[in-house]
Amino acid sequence: MTPDISVIIPVYNVRTYLEECLDSVIGQSFENFEIVCVNDGSTDGSDIILKKYASMDSRIRVVDQKNQGLSVARNTGIDNALGEYICFVDSDDMLEKDALERLWRYVRENKGIEIIGYETGDLVYESNDLDKKDSYYDVINSYPGIQRGRELFTELIENNEFVESAWLILANKAWLNKERIRFVEGALFEDSAFALECYFKSNKMMHVSEKIYRYRVRRNSIMTRTLTFDHEKWRIWQFVVCLKYIFSKAENDREKAALVKYARQILGNIKDIYSRISIKEKERFDELNIVESLMFDVLSFDPLDEYNEDLELRGLISLVEKKNRILVYGAGKVGRRVFFYLKENGLEDHIAGFAVSETKNESMIEGKMVKYIGDYDPTEIDLIIISVANEQKSLLETAKRIGFTEIRIADKKIRKELVKLQGNEI
Repeated sequence: MTPDISVIIPVYNVRTYLEECLDSVIGQSFENFEIVCVNDGSTDGSDIILKKYASMDSRIRVVDQKNQGLSVARNTGIDNALGEYICFVDSDDMLEKDALERLWRYVRENKGIEIIGYETGDLVYESNDLDKKDSYYDVINSYPGIQRGRELFTELIENNEFVESAWLILANKAWLNKERIRFVEGALFEDSAFALECYFKSNKMMHVSEKIYRYRVRRNSIMTRTLTFDHEKWRIWQFVVCLKYIFSKAENDREKAALVKYARQILGNIKDIYSRISIKEKERFDELNIVESLMFDVLSFDPLDEYNEDLELRGLISLVEKKNRILVYGAGKVGRRVFFYLKENGLEDHIAGFAVSETKNESMIEGKMVKYIGDYDPTEIDLIIISVANEQKSLLETAKRIGFTEIRIADKKIRKELVKLQGNEI
């Protein structure tokens, strides 16, 4: 008989906790399920424990692979799962004893449901001296009925109750395959990217107020262990690409606001990781302005498709067309390029003038006033475009301090496209 649910457990060197995890799953009151354990090249004897349990319970299948990381292991689990629905359990965590039975009741009662989100029970702490942040996982509000995932995401974010963990999702496998949803291999915050894609692609999703999962807080999690430049650099960038892709799918201002709020939360996590990198390693990040660039990506998000070379400039035009009074913050080469590009596209009348941090000789450029940024009234400006090659962070902070709220940055990609269009002589 085809199993109703496949429980996917990625396993890598968790001998201390693995038996407790497996016992919590095989002891479920629900019967028609399988357990797909993906041994991701364990070297501590976890593989021996898996084989022992598989020999005692025919519902357990073990898939061995060389060590490739959590995302690859989870994807291997999805590809090998036979169940109609799948869920994930990390190999140091546990399920509540009747978890699967309760989840399957919701599947039966809600025909065609694609995703069911649920909650954690009491957290399990490895040590008494770890911070006990149970409230992070508490969901106080109720979210009844089936709705589009993007609408549910927005409500959860607005209530500060969105938790992006893959192990808080039951997903229809056929739907995952149809939507081609998998974990981004090698990315930091891979749960976030996976969960976001599920939420923004599902038209039939629900959140249930059920304590299903028992999460163990360990000292060597991603948020507590020592990190290095080489290990984290591209993982951070890969996640940002995923986040920007999802952001491009926002359908309205409410969704966009929710995504910006969420992006800021993720930025906080990245900055926390950055703060725990050694001074020597941090210097390597600083050389590439990685953390600074991430901040600009988040603070100046706009729904622009990364995979179309022109779309960022077209997006800039579309944005300016909706605004009546635009400030170009920067009167050097970049500022002039932005101005001429907008002028060439018939938007000169939308430009109120140029803003600068220090007034020098020029008071006019192409008939537009050049004034100190503080001399402009933020209530009379609809949009400010930071248009400099360097010191974007300083200008951003200045604009925010003065009271400007609608801010965009002409980033490196836009500047490169402008040079391509206009040549080097500006």
